[in-house]
Amino acid sequence: FGLTGDGFLYTWEHAPLRTLPIAYRHDGFSLFFEEPPMTWESLLEGYVAPLAGTNATISVWGLGPGSVFCYDTKVGEVFGEGLSQEQLGMLREGDRWVHENVMGLIRSGNDPLRVAAERGRELGLKTLARLEMNHEYGPASEDNWLWVGLVGRFNKEHPEYRIGGRSVLLDFKHKQLRDFKLAIFREALEAGSDGISADFAVYPPFFAEPAAGTPIMTGFIRDVRALLDEFGAQQGRRLELMVRVPARNANELGLDWQTWMREGLIDYIVPTHYRPNETFDIRVEEFVALGRKTGVMVYPCIWQVLGFVSTDQHPEDEKTGNRRYDKPKTEEMFFAQALLFHRAGADGLQLGFSEDQWRKRPYLNDLAEPEKVLYANKHYMVDVLPHCPITFEASGGRPPTPVERTVPLRLGDDVAEARARGYRVEAELVLYATPLHEGERVEIFVNGQGPAVVAGAEPGAEAEGDGAPVDPRRIGDKIFEKEWWRRGERHVQMDAGWWRLGENEIRLVYRGAQADAAVPFSITWVDLLLRYQGPR
Repeated sequence: FGLTGDGFLYTWEHAPLRTLPIAYRHDGFSLFFEEPPMTWESLLEGYVAPLAGTNATISVWGLGPGSVFCYDTKVGEVFGEGLSQEQLGMLREGDRWVHENVMGLIRSGNDPLRVAAERGRELGLKTLARLEMNHEYGPASEDNWLWVGLVGRFNKEHPEYRIGGRSVLLDFKHKQLRDFKLAIFREALEAGSDGISADFAVYPPFFAEPAAGTPIMTGFIRDVRALLDEFGAQQGRRLELMVRVPARNANELGLDWQTWMREGLIDYIVPTHYRPNETFDIRVEEFVALGRKTGVMVYPCIWQVLGFVSTDQHPEDEKTGNRRYDKPKTEEMFFAQALLFHRAGADGLQLGFSEDQWRKRPYLNDLAEPEKVLYANKHYMVDVLPHCPITFEASGGRPPTPVERTVPLRLGDDVAEARARGYRVEAELVLYATPLHEGERVEIFVNGQGPAVVAGAEPGAEAEGDGAPVDPRRIGDKIFEKEWWRRGERHVQMDAGWWRLGENEIRLVYRGAQADAAVPFSITWVDLLLRYQGPR
């Protein structure tokens, strides 16, 4: 049990489990990454029709890659519109396909946003038009293909609206910027959207001075609500507003989501990561608690990747053949995050993807159903921020004094209950660490139980790959090594009964014979694998 800042009681692990609706998000850009010509029938068959009859009840339809758009806009410009052949040639082949496909659909009278909203209604889906609130690609240079292709005239013609310094992000203190965003929203509603999704996770900051900007942004949200109510009055229904905000520091960015909820300005709030590679366990309890008081629905976000590396291709990669690799987000990770959100009492889930994954990953629909989530295999990660890498500076004494570090890991799984229901549960901790030499060992205690031991120079103790793991904050060219993230991988079996529902304490004790080692022993990531068999 716990209390939120306003004294409202919440429970985490005691939240009732129920099937949750899914808001499925398309980025509004990569879905057009196919060789032209795209037809409106293939667009709907690929990206709207598959949601029918599933747990997905909301289609979050991206308007484009930031400040250029992939619908029939007059306020802004369609992606690629107005670029010279030389400028188009700077882009990736897939980008040129996007331009051709979107323009072809518009010229044929089939605005992608309009046809998606119309078909969605026929299938019982709400379509919320999603705008990335500050997606601008710097630096502002004509030899930067991202700036040339994915940044619109509004930014290019008004450098005075930028936050300043080296940033090309725009400052919402300028009324002209807020009016521009409202005009885009108006076009989306005129095209038939059932509401708006304002994505403030893409990308902070929004103000040079967030404290001064907080009332300005709240005023902007009131204006969006008024716009929705204007269209809703004409249609005899409420048009809905969804906002996506970083869960851990939204207020510091000038996003007063508590006021937005209390004033009934929004209908859905989507707490999410600040950066995807920092936090595996996104804490949403305070959002859920306030949602219970205000009626605002809480749909925490499950993101598509871990995000240590951007795997987006660059134009030059088409010639070099280079491909970037990230530590993969496994199916079991999706189930682990989903169960954490079920336990938190979420009202729904938002799934965020940039390409066609709904049909490729049928298990995504299962994330909404607790009976399919509870005893699915899981893959948890200790949060990188603030816990990793974990470094052990050996003492200079003889013999060296053991060095201890403790990190937390919260689980949605109840191993004791699963065993009581007849399931066999296995647990394996995976460490990605620098090499352990002869005489070195790590003892692992979980909630005071243990130890499980990994030692240097013993059979089975050798790590996968060669050398030390790559610090994900200083990856460099290792992104081209397919399994760079597996460097230093060690698997440690342990009793699953050591783990419990809720908060767990992992105590790591390093005993090192090489106190004078030039490189201290460190652990880049700590992962937990839970595997279920049964019930018997």
